[in-house]
Amino acid sequence: MKRLVVALLVLLALIACASCGGGGDDITPDPSEVLAVSAVDGQARIHAGPGSADAGTTAEVVAGGTGQATVDADGSFTFDAQITGAAGAVSQATTLTVQYVKSGATLTSDAVVVAQESLVTAPLFSTGSAPNDMVFGHDSLYIANSLDNTVVRYGLDGTELAMATFDEYASPSYLGLGETTLYVLTNGDNHLYGFDTLGLAATGIAEDIYATLETDASALAFPGPGVPVCSGDTVYFPLAMITAFDAATVYSDTHILQYPKGSNAAVMSISANLAGHNGSCCALNPATGDLLATSAGEVQFDEFWMPYVTTDSYLDIVKPGKIFANINLGQIGAGRIAVAPDGTRAFIGNSLNGNLYSVDLEAEAVLHGANDPIVLTEEFTYIADVAYTPDGRYILAASFNTDELYVIDAATDELNPGPYPAPFDLALDPELMAGAANIEIDPTPRTDGGYDVYVLYGVANAVAKIALF
Repeated sequence: MKRLVVALLVLLALIACASCGGGGDDITPDPSEVLAVSAVDGQARIHAGPGSADAGTTAEVVAGGTGQATVDADGSFTFDAQITGAAGAVSQATTLTVQYVKSGATLTSDAVVVAQESLVTAPLFSTGSAPNDMVFGHDSLYIANSLDNTVVRYGLDGTELAMATFDEYASPSYLGLGETTLYVLTNGDNHLYGFDTLGLAATGIAEDIYATLETDASALAFPGPGVPVCSGDTVYFPLAMITAFDAATVYSDTHILQYPKGSNAAVMSISANLAGHNGSCCALNPATGDLLATSAGEVQFDEFWMPYVTTDSYLDIVKPGKIFANINLGQIGAGRIAVAPDGTRAFIGNSLNGNLYSVDLEAEAVLHGANDPIVLTEEFTYIADVAYTPDGRYILAASFNTDELYVIDAATDELNPGPYPAPFDLALDPELMAGAANIEIDPTPRTDGGYDVYVLYGVANAVAKIALF
């Protein structure tokens, strides 16, 4: 009996030794994925995500180049490295060896340098003439071609799947995709139309915005329907409400219309207390269901057709049946809205410059307004669209005149974060502007975990594709 007890004690001791020491020193942690993305001047951005290394240790390039950084508290690291012997374009065969510490062990990973430009396919396919808006849905892209007077459903490879046609000068301008209905707003004949989402067959919805406004319409020169948003098959859209095109454009109060309302299926105004003029864009808070709307302020043009504003922009928050908040953004010419997946924050583009603005939706407070914008570029341009990646990590912003797509860290507001050393260059011709405008993201990640992003060119009549990591 004593021999059996001793044998069991010895066995337990061996098991304990194997689990907490001794042979455990030979177990090497799995290497982390280290990315290397090149931009220009022979440099590469080295990046590894959270949990890749031990916080406070050093990550450095030990072969193929030079560069190092201290690992962040979350175990990630990002730094720029100079590639040995490289002064300009970098070969796709270039490999950098990165050394770091993980779970106390010194590890190395070979990172093949990827040229950032190789992540862009431009153009991916051509569209109709003067495309003005694009939405993603049903594994396809719906595009409003304003001069062709068509809305086309394209496959993600550019194959034409269905088309809706409009009368001459109708000018389909903005799209809202509901559960069963694609809504189209026209800026030529000022109507709201409805179509089946797959085959684009007309549903019989053809609402005259002028007639809907009744007495308001008598004073209008142009209702100016803007960017809509859908909740189920209910669509909301703002109106600029322009009363005169004189030496200066004259605006009335912003309106938001809803279709349908209850059982009467009539477009109706849901807000009489919106702040600001020149309704621009509607969006939904995915966490609360609140309706958000921007008013751009009174946009005027100087003798050189350069835009400027004379009144403040607002972000209005609308809960069912009432205005919940009017947030003054300053004179920024507010446009498109991107709302965080968790509903805590919104980023706002604009029609005037290369700045981005943000709002804390929970505190109803401006984080980056007219006096403290996130400056993306000092070049002459405007931010035509903004979008959150589905995982909430990044905000994307399209710069219309410079044909660039900017990446911003959603947690820190850092420009060009993580693996992205520079904005994505979407130019098709160095001498001609393509007009990078609307952003749409496939919400289903690729098998490697990255997302495919589509950008509509408003001038070049085409779509580009960017493969994010």
